[in-house]
Amino acid sequence: MNKVLNHLFPAEEARHIVLNSQRCLNIVAVRNRRYLNGRSRLAQGVPLLTAAVGNVISPEVVKVLYPRVVIGPSQGESPYAKTPEHIELTEENLHQALIASGAIPMVMAPARIQGGKDRWYWDGGVVDYHFSGPFNVSDGLVFYRHFSPRLIPWWFDKGLAWRRIRPEHYHNVVLLTPTSDFIDRLPYGKIPDRKDFETLPDSERERYWRTVLDATNHLVETLDNALQRDAGRSLLKPL
Repeated sequence: MNKVLNHLFPAEEARHIVLNSQRCLNIVAVRNRRYLNGRSRLAQGVPLLTAAVGNVISPEVVKVLYPRVVIGPSQGESPYAKTPEHIELTEENLHQALIASGAIPMVMAPARIQGGKDRWYWDGGVVDYHFSGPFNVSDGLVFYRHFSPRLIPWWFDKGLAWRRIRPEHYHNVVLLTPTSDFIDRLPYGKIPDRKDFETLPDSERERYWRTVLDATNHLVETLDNALQRDAGRSLLKPL
């Protein structure tokens, strides 16, 4: 992973990302607690199981076990209305933050992040599977592009059909997403995902993915037509 990131974001590119005044990058991760700060399967499994069980009662249990951390340019530009733990984004810790943001527990290795606590940092999806706000926008709208009409707040909520986002956190959000009907018409009735590598031979997987890419051209045309017709108002529906 480090080799890939070194190739994609060498020092000069990392500097442009960190110092970009027009687009402020905020990377979300979670970290271990002090006494649960291990990488062994046992050290990972115990808090994960505790979080999964506790989440049925309250998602606050997950937040206690895995505090949310934002690695970004400054605390004042956090995407959250309630500012979580913050680490200043630098050229030196950009790669570390990116690795942490995708480090799925029990699957991928975590990272330590320079400027943060001496802990292991993991995928922020543990507490922000789909970002559920409230967002740090006092005047204006949040443009949220998403792959599914259903928003699942926490990672452990995936199997809890009754767990919903809080509508008051989305009062200023414009969500751009394909419809359920569009997804149902795709091959296998779903958007491609990483499990396709396990269940489909390469030739079938590649054909399936190309079919979906072609189908998304219709989404682009639909949005473009609506924007030209009435600035997209005809597509708007309440969440």
